[in-house]
Amino acid sequence: MKTNICLPLGLPEFMILKQKIQKDTIYLDVEPKGAPEYCIHCGFSPLKKHDQRIRKVRDLDLLDKTLYLFIHIKRWRCYNCNEVFSEPLTSVPTGKHETYRFRKKAFDMCSGTTISYVSRKLKVSYKTLERIYYDIAKKELNDSACSGVIGIDEVAVRKGHRYETVVTDIHTGMIHQMGPNRDYEATVNLLNSFKEKPPSVVVMDMWKPFFKACQNSLPKASIVIDKYHVVQKVNLALDAVRKSKNKQIERLKKGRL
Repeated sequence: MKTNICLPLGLPEFMILKQKIQKDTIYLDVEPKGAPEYCIHCGFSPLKKHDQRIRKVRDLDLLDKTLYLFIHIKRWRCYNCNEVFSEPLTSVPTGKHETYRFRKKAFDMCSGTTISYVSRKLKVSYKTLERIYYDIAKKELNDSACSGVIGIDEVAVRKGHRYETVVTDIHTGMIHQMGPNRDYEATVNLLNSFKEKPPSVVVMDMWKPFFKACQNSLPKASIVIDKYHVVQKVNLALDAVRKSKNKQIERLKKGRL
């Protein structure tokens, strides 16, 4: 049943049906205003209501409380082509569980901090926030101008050691390219996009496919191994020396100098 609830939702396509507040969370049942005029498949009308489903979607916090929308989405059947389709939403991307504005907010919050921190702040799982970040990064940052110093790294996108290769701008932190796998061919395909304006420096770890791909696609670029891996190798070497000298130097037996 429709009510007279009037909250500053800021999503004009929805009418609020009812609300429920539990501790720090607000639940709003909403439905789209009006109905589609034409079939999205054939462009004809009229249409008839087929059924209705509820879709749970995360939205921006409201009144310092976590906000979820329960969207009552009608499905329609076309008299002409007999196809069934859901009414389109302008505020929620297809197949996602967050509004556009929540996804953009989450993406912006990740700038200058970690995904882990933002996931705790927004009460969203790390994996969900990671998917949101890289989905938007692919669309918004791929065409950004290169500062001349890029980094190559891999990111785990799913369980089971499935990786994507990420090319970032070291100076700005923005993402230039992303591609499946982390092998030589995938990295070459990503680096080839920089041939018109090649970077002067490429920062990477010691993964051999990255090194070979950079030598092939950007032969004039200086390759720099990131400091984490350099320090890690130095510490391993020092530990090896320390262990080999344990019997000779008494103070080394219980730890490092």
